[in-house]
Amino acid sequence: VSFSQYIMQHEKIRFVLATGGASMVHAAYTSGKPTIAVGAGNCASIVDESANLDDAVGLIVLGKTFDNGIICASEQAAVVVDEVYDSFVSKLVARGVHFVRDAAQRERLAMTFHVDGKINPDIVGQSASKIAQMADITVPETCPIPLVLAVETDEIGPQEPFSYEKLCPILAVYRAKDFDDAIRKAKALALNHGVGHTSCLHTNVERNRERIRQFELEMPTHHNLVNVPASLGAIGGPYNSNLEPSLTLGVGTTGGSSMSANLGPMQLLNVSTTAERQEHVEWFKSPHSVYFNRNSIRDALHDLVDDDPRDSFGPCGSDGADGKSSRKCRVLIITDAIMVGLGLIDTTVDALVGEMGMTVSVWAGVTPDPTMDCVRSGVEEMKRFEPDVVIALGGGSAIDGAKVMRLLYEHPEMTIEDMALRFIEIRRRIIRFPLHNTKVRRLICIPTTSGTGAEVTPFAVITSDDGVKYPLTSYALVPDIAIVDPSLAMSQPKRLAAYTGLDALTHALESLVSTYASDYTIPLSMQATRLVLTHLEESVVHGNETARAKVHHAATIAGLAFGNAFLGIAHSLAHQLGAAFHVPHGLACALVITHVMRYNAVKNPTRMGVFSQYMCPQSAERYASVARFVGLDACEVVRAGEGDDADDDAVNAFLVEALIDEVEALRERLGVPATLIAYFEEQQLAQKGTQVPITREAIAAKLDGLALAAFDDQCTGTNPRYPLISELKVLLECACFGDGGV
Repeated sequence: VSFSQYIMQHEKIRFVLATGGASMVHAAYTSGKPTIAVGAGNCASIVDESANLDDAVGLIVLGKTFDNGIICASEQAAVVVDEVYDSFVSKLVARGVHFVRDAAQRERLAMTFHVDGKINPDIVGQSASKIAQMADITVPETCPIPLVLAVETDEIGPQEPFSYEKLCPILAVYRAKDFDDAIRKAKALALNHGVGHTSCLHTNVERNRERIRQFELEMPTHHNLVNVPASLGAIGGPYNSNLEPSLTLGVGTTGGSSMSANLGPMQLLNVSTTAERQEHVEWFKSPHSVYFNRNSIRDALHDLVDDDPRDSFGPCGSDGADGKSSRKCRVLIITDAIMVGLGLIDTTVDALVGEMGMTVSVWAGVTPDPTMDCVRSGVEEMKRFEPDVVIALGGGSAIDGAKVMRLLYEHPEMTIEDMALRFIEIRRRIIRFPLHNTKVRRLICIPTTSGTGAEVTPFAVITSDDGVKYPLTSYALVPDIAIVDPSLAMSQPKRLAAYTGLDALTHALESLVSTYASDYTIPLSMQATRLVLTHLEESVVHGNETARAKVHHAATIAGLAFGNAFLGIAHSLAHQLGAAFHVPHGLACALVITHVMRYNAVKNPTRMGVFSQYMCPQSAERYASVARFVGLDACEVVRAGEGDDADDDAVNAFLVEALIDEVEALRERLGVPATLIAYFEEQQLAQKGTQVPITREAIAAKLDGLALAAFDDQCTGTNPRYPLISELKVLLECACFGDGGV
């Protein structure tokens, strides 16, 4: 080893590939050179009661005699189930294996191959007859030239030298009570010497797939072989195609190696790769149809029965290519008790039943911020009613709930943990959402509030059984049809209309500057921004029907934008404020959006968002563009600041501030508080002191945790400026107390 260590450390050596014992592996990894080293093997071959014993014996003897057992993957022990043990031993003897049963001869054999706790190098690779001569073992006339020397034993560990790697044709044979006991013994042999290397199983593969799986999962080895000679099977080639042909077998970190596979040529090559920036595929996905304007429900619903060539789904209720209906279309309306009480579902029910003759059921079990219990109840109703069409009518809660109910009705194997699993890019995720339309042919969403845009987006928010809110994202959740009828939004209370309108504005402003924003989404973001800034005050303060209709449309337009461009840290922060302090989502968005706009609009961000098409900071330019679009006079802005010769950056900076001022002024005119602490003070006054006040100190104590959670929020990944956790905390302080800035 000392000479090998000298060679390894020589200045002309660039790479070390080492095989051998623990001392050699240690020398290689401490040489200071890039190293791949592999460890010792101690393969135990399990033989169960279902194995073909003639085949098992033949394969074990073949593996053990190949190169006289010098291959590290060779069988070192056979662990045989008691039911077939005696027959197995008899067949080994008939195959040329000599069992050393005399105690003195057994002792001499042990001392011959295992000296001072190490393998005697003089016996490595020697034949069984040569080793028998060296150990003065008498061989019977019936086996004058033994192929293998075998020893029966029950012990494993330092007291039993035959339980170690032998590198010669000596085989230890163990008796096991049953298959589970055989697994335990084989596992103990691997852990004793040879962890991470090779194990083998001889069994009936057609009958014992579960045993093979148990063997695979429980053995602490990386080369797990079935019905092959271990030495030839592990080195790849003639017995399987799953392993790289190689005489160097990794044992993984389990056995102290840097690799667990067979070492092949590719591991010994330096590969140079040139990667050129490529444009990432982009998309625009939306419902099949979007209907809008007052009193559009009746006409829109007629598409369920009209044989319209534009309707790719065909007539509802049809079950064949001829379009003939075999039964009345069954429609389940998912809503909440408030919608029923206000009579907002009446038009829909009348159109479906009275005019189209459909079978309709109403399920009004949706709760605010729907939980998995709510979802499961809705799924049970779907199982009972077996709908062809599901109509979600209500606010974001009804629509989000219906999206997930439909998914779980069609694919009950999905879990909320799978659906909520984080992803870097929506098209490349670990858990893929399954295809839908297997039972529910259409999901139709009819919003009654003007904010979430859920009727056109791939998003849903569901609360798990343990109270955690999960934002779910998949284009499998996009509804098939959206009906945007402003007449349903006329009954919104003023405060709700204000909050939902500011939510829509936040959707528009965040999707505008998202790293995923494109030529297809930016115009939608700008139009939605203009509609909200122009009409929200009139809609809220005076309840003007035209203004309320414009804001209702704006929410859906913003939904189309952020459903494809996604959002940013304003929503990451709003999600945490809503969860921690139970404030309305639209209010939480209103508290953070202008602080986030100022944070995003810097010329030199700490760290820029990552996307192939997003190559330089563009937030200030996009905010300035929408400022011009909504009618802010750039000349007046510049004249008030830098003068007529101000450069583009200065103009953009003033336009950004003008846009922020416009948003904050709108919030103030709507009577929406500017900070979280102001909101709680307002609530305390409204409750006339009947509730325990939430103090500044209580809020501040939660901000570190909220900043960390916001950093991990799915929306953070597409923000144009990638935040530090400390920066998120400062933004939260601004939103909660109006202090500081980033």
